[in-house]
Amino acid sequence: MPLQGELVDFPIEEIISLLNAGKKSGALEIEYEDDEGVSHKISIFFKNGEVVYATDGAKIGIDVLETVAKLFNGKFIFVPGEVSVQDEEFKKYSFQEFKDKLKSIIDKWKPLKEAFPSLNDMVYLSGESPEKLNLHKNEWAIISAIGSGISIRSLLDKLNISELTLLETLLNLKNEGVITVKRVERVPLEILHFVPKKVRGGVFSRQGQIEDEVARKLYELIDGEKTLGELSELAGISPFDAKEKIEYLASLNRVVKPPF
Repeated sequence: MPLQGELVDFPIEEIISLLNAGKKSGALEIEYEDDEGVSHKISIFFKNGEVVYATDGAKIGIDVLETVAKLFNGKFIFVPGEVSVQDEEFKKYSFQEFKDKLKSIIDKWKPLKEAFPSLNDMVYLSGESPEKLNLHKNEWAIISAIGSGISIRSLLDKLNISELTLLETLLNLKNEGVITVKRVERVPLEILHFVPKKVRGGVFSRQGQIEDEVARKLYELIDGEKTLGELSELAGISPFDAKEKIEYLASLNRVVKPPF
């Protein structure tokens, strides 16, 4: 019987320990979906129980551990076989050192993924005044970028910082009571087909200013013919963010709210 299952039932540390103890050779294949429903695959190669190579399609080597450490859901299967690939970087680590390194990365990511399970989650400023707090440069930059509300994914696009730094900073701000987080369920792409084709320009009110920069960009793109998917693509944001911004515009009586 092949070694296979779900990561939620069988943590990655246990899987690699089992393969090491059994002196297995072959590929551990992990398949998972990101929070936009896109499928991804990670391959970790073992030779006589030692990890010798890893790839996630974009990265190879020890950097793949960051991708693995963020996974708490997904399917895995071990495919036995001869392994000829070898990454010189893995030779620097004994198996115990490799396992300890993976565990340290997992421990770093676990509280962040529990607090922010999806990059589509929306972040808002709370009632706590940031002026009363001793905030560092990254925290001020994030607070300035949040505006009337923004997704974590859009924050990543907007700010020149890593995902790890952003989530660690957001967690600090959340614990300080500066921000609140709203969970956003993943919207199946099929829903876009049901968004009305025509959002009539005549219902707009051009009075006053729209403070949110992304919402203002969306507002200027709506011409009565574009779907939500087309608007999000032109604005350079995800359909999830476009949905939030259009609901914001609807609250200002700038557009007719589509029946999402």
